[in-house]
Amino acid sequence: MLGTAAGAAVMPTRFGERLRELREAKGVTAYRLAQLAGVSRQTLSSIEVGRADPSWDTAIRVARALGISLDELAGDDVELPSAEEPKKAGRPRKEAERKPPAKKRRGKK
Repeated sequence: MLGTAAGAAVMPTRFGERLRELREAKGVTAYRLAQLAGVSRQTLSSIEVGRADPSWDTAIRVARALGISLDELAGDDVELPSAEEPKKAGRPRKEAERKPPAKKRRGKK
């Protein structure tokens, strides 16, 4: 799951709003949906209130637990998270910082 910046204002996302509407329409509690989807209740709550965005895996699990398709879960105007690979952590090295390969030392015979 992808989180948001700490201390950022929390506003429900269209996805979170849609998820809560569908969950309530099905008469399912957040706790029960979390159990059925195999995610924590805190994760589900964070998605619904906009503190976090679901991963693809989580979105699929939630849709299946509600018995609906991803299209139904997303609605017409909701953007699901991108399927891009996460960036590597850390900063890229500058060319000057790269060390040449170490030379092998030959020992005395």
